[in-house]
Amino acid sequence: MVEDSASDRNAPQRERRGPVASPRGPRTRRVSLRVDVDAAAKARSVVDEVAADLDRRDDILLATSELVTNVVRHAPRLRAADLVARRDGCTVRVSVHQAKGSFTSLTPLGSRVGGYGLGIVDAVSDRWGVEENDTVSVWFEISD
Repeated sequence: MVEDSASDRNAPQRERRGPVASPRGPRTRRVSLRVDVDAAAKARSVVDEVAADLDRRDDILLATSELVTNVVRHAPRLRAADLVARRDGCTVRVSVHQAKGSFTSLTPLGSRVGGYGLGIVDAVSDRWGVEENDTVSVWFEISD
């Protein structure tokens, strides 16, 4: 139990950083992205709608860019991919869904022309993974 002393009541209140859970509950944005050079920018714009007030917004947008860029780069025959951004309180989960078998190649980690995307996602996210059902979904979670 925390005691509330007179000196605590009279002390200046610290500014609270970060948002509190939305009284409206979880927020979700879904969009179908055309797989082209503008896909990452559109994805960031959609994700920013649910993450704009979070302290880790830049990490969330960076990881989003990396997931979408992987689709653009490694699934060039794919016309569209689905993006889902869900915020529940201070946790954001972003997932990109694409058709099975749509990846044509993977760049070796750290090659001169790429291969750092999922390493960046791993470095900035709290959790990430790949799920395979009717589609392949790559996702990450970041909590503020």
